[in-house]
Amino acid sequence: MRLCVFPAVFFYLFFVSDSIFAQDAELNIEKRDVASYIRFLASDELQGRKTGEQSNWVAARYLAEQFRYFGAKSPAGLRDDYLQVIPFVHVTPPKNGTLTIGDEVMQLADDLMIRSSPGGMTEGELLFLPQVLDSEITEEVRGKYVLTYIGSNNTNDPQAAFALSRNKKKDLMAHGALGIIEIYLGRHPWNLIKRYLGSGGLAIVEEEEGDSEFIVLAINNKMDEVIADLMKGKKRNFKLETDGPVVIKQPSANVVGVIEGTDPVLKNEYIALSAHFDHVGTSSSSERPQTQIDSIFNGARDNAFGVAALISAAEALAIEPAKRSILLIACTAEEIGLLGSKYFVENPVVPLDKIVFNLNTDGAGHSDSSIISVMGLNRVGAATEISEACLAYGLEPYADPAPEQNLFDRSDNVSFAAVGIPAPTFSPGFREFDKDIMRHYHQPSDEVETLDFDYVLKFCRAYALCARLIANKDERPMWSSGDKYEEAYKHLYQVK
Repeated sequence: MRLCVFPAVFFYLFFVSDSIFAQDAELNIEKRDVASYIRFLASDELQGRKTGEQSNWVAARYLAEQFRYFGAKSPAGLRDDYLQVIPFVHVTPPKNGTLTIGDEVMQLADDLMIRSSPGGMTEGELLFLPQVLDSEITEEVRGKYVLTYIGSNNTNDPQAAFALSRNKKKDLMAHGALGIIEIYLGRHPWNLIKRYLGSGGLAIVEEEEGDSEFIVLAINNKMDEVIADLMKGKKRNFKLETDGPVVIKQPSANVVGVIEGTDPVLKNEYIALSAHFDHVGTSSSSERPQTQIDSIFNGARDNAFGVAALISAAEALAIEPAKRSILLIACTAEEIGLLGSKYFVENPVVPLDKIVFNLNTDGAGHSDSSIISVMGLNRVGAATEISEACLAYGLEPYADPAPEQNLFDRSDNVSFAAVGIPAPTFSPGFREFDKDIMRHYHQPSDEVETLDFDYVLKFCRAYALCARLIANKDERPMWSSGDKYEEAYKHLYQVK
């Protein structure tokens, strides 16, 4: 037994000792404080913090003032202190719609989904572009309506495929096109897709000239004959008749703060710390069933827990700044498709190639208080620092639980990963998506009383220390060789 104990002690002293002095600032994080953050955010008064609702704005202002209190600065360029306002609108779908292309007639009740359109009748000439790639877009699109396949050859996930519509719309609008009609050929049933995406809700609409007039449709029709004619150079027109959707402005905001680094060179690089603060609202606002005793989805685990870690890191890193600068990002709209983090990446407050790492924190709660679950632990070039931070507080790092759930690509970290930034998610401890996790996931029972605050404290301290160790790392973290995000990394940072 002595032969076993000595290597363990030796490992701890030499592997963890570098972090012992760095823990001084993290020890300023106290249990009563992290509990107060969570108790406020997950209170009944905040009504589930749903994106676009007043309770979400209250949470955003609370976080902005926490950042201000601990000394983080508002980034230059934001119109409102700490708030990156996102131009969401709430869309109520039209009640009637008919699309006619030659002999094909599609009805809103069946094979037509109207995602954006003015009311009345619209007629125009079609142009076929298979994927609306940059190489396909020419001046020929000006004044025409583009018929295309939804998504791309590299996209199998329907949510990701439909998300590409926004990028296609921007590119086509920039070249003078008037609309886009996307052909759905996905593996999921059309009725399921239509129920999920065609029932209205929040969308981002930039206030650009002509944006409200630009038509975006999706159809469940292969259009083989029409495409064949268009590819032969034959002219084909369409006609759309609809009463149009009802669109109401309903903005929301990411909350962003900056803590400047101490190194004269490395302070020009940033470690982005992120956690989403939105949740799913109440039974009336989220179309989720209430229980007999509760109608509020408080979201203590998902993700007031993670936001408490973000605030705690702000405190520790403001007391004792790291070499690199810290970018604090509390994201809205994670629960409706990671839209807050996507908007941030598309509209960064600092150059994207200066953000060298994203440490996201999110989760559905914890069922194992001896570990911290890390999605992407061995992929992002920071396993040593992440492990050291966990071990410093008696916790074991656990890599990629429940791999069948593809959890790496289901939180805000993936918005950063998609553009090449190494971005793991640091989550409360669980080994599988078992009944202990699912019991509270997106349920009214996700209350403060379900949390172990001794564990929450350790988690928050470990998260802050992890951020510090990575921010003090001499070399930039990078993706493991062959990772699916490695090419994006090379493109972003101009690595050969």
